[in-house]
Amino acid sequence: MINKYIVLLLLSVLISPAALSAQTATPTAAQTGISFEEQQKLESTTKPNTLPVRTREALQAEKMRMQEQSMERKEQMSIKREEFTEKMTEIKDTRKQAVLENLDERVVIINKAITDRMLKNLDKMEEILARLQVKVDAAETDTTVAQTSIDEAEIAIDAARASVEDQQAKEYVIEISNETAVKTDAKTFIQELKTDLKTVHEVVKGARQAVVLVAREVAKLQPINKEPSITASPTDAVDAAL
Repeated sequence: MINKYIVLLLLSVLISPAALSAQTATPTAAQTGISFEEQQKLESTTKPNTLPVRTREALQAEKMRMQEQSMERKEQMSIKREEFTEKMTEIKDTRKQAVLENLDERVVIINKAITDRMLKNLDKMEEILARLQVKVDAAETDTTVAQTSIDEAEIAIDAARASVEDQQAKEYVIEISNETAVKTDAKTFIQELKTDLKTVHEVVKGARQAVVLVAREVAKLQPINKEPSITASPTDAVDAAL
């Protein structure tokens, strides 16, 4: 049963939410400098609403808070690990012991696998943002709004990376109440990891959203004295002309 819970946990975290309907036109690759596939991947999981803006100072303060919490967690985990080892010796059922030991090891693997995937996604976002920056630097019109959105996206990605790295460094220890409640204890343990991963996933989604907003702003940039070009999508052309 425990292995089934682990599989369900892994699937529930890795499967992205259903794609949301686009509220605005999707910028073309020619406008943004990123491929259609990349745009679709970004748009499919991003809400087109306004992001909360963080300052670099606020981000630095948040990182310091994370470091302090990390140190506190390590001290707590050291105590919980000793308690776990002691409780394991009290469990007489060898099958239950094996299940708990396996779960204890599997959670570490799952947490690392999912956070590694999140970090790779953030790397990809940075690559896309760099290409969008090239477009902004080459524009012949006012780029204030686009540049501001890039700056905000950089902070959002940095914040997401800090959250993911903090999550990756977290340790988890099963709190065993007694031998008869092992199943319940295991469920609580798995739910804790699942909740933490979902929280971090939302931060990564926020960074993705910030990159999409940059793509939209870059798509609005037009060379001076040039009419908007007709693209593959009529909606794009209409939006560009507005």
